[in-house]
Amino acid sequence: MAKKYRLGIIGFGHMHVNNVAQLYADHPQVEWVACADTKPLKPELRAAPYTREWNQKFLMEKLGIPKKYDCYHEMLQKEKFDIIIVQSENAQHPDVVEACAAAGVNVCVEKPMAASLSDALRMARAVRAAGTKLIVNWPLTWNPAARKAKELIDQGVIGR
Repeated sequence: MAKKYRLGIIGFGHMHVNNVAQLYADHPQVEWVACADTKPLKPELRAAPYTREWNQKFLMEKLGIPKKYDCYHEMLQKEKFDIIIVQSENAQHPDVVEACAAAGVNVCVEKPMAASLSDALRMARAVRAAGTKLIVNWPLTWNPAARKAKELIDQGVIGR
């Protein structure tokens, strides 16, 4: 039997959360554990489709995420994860990644990785020190046409 990967989500403020979570959910080795939102930098003015509250409720129901925490720090203390999908506001990425690394959890963070070079270095240092992995979700990387174009460039068929 193939290994199951225990996944969670931190942050529901990024517009790609629904798509990214569904891509993970489509993989047969994914087991959803829990989710938590971050405290928004600016409160939302209404509850409507694709707002953070709506995103969290929608994904919990659609994907069967069994638990919700009010605080991601508490979630990281109480639950065991292999991977956390970080979909918070970009300015919150360093704090969330550092917390995940301290808990020994690998992270997939939404692009852009960070709001500044110093924030990106904080994140890189945290995962290096913890021995965990950090990947940045950059959707074009996984697009077959973009991969083929890169292959043709590398072969010298097109471009330089």
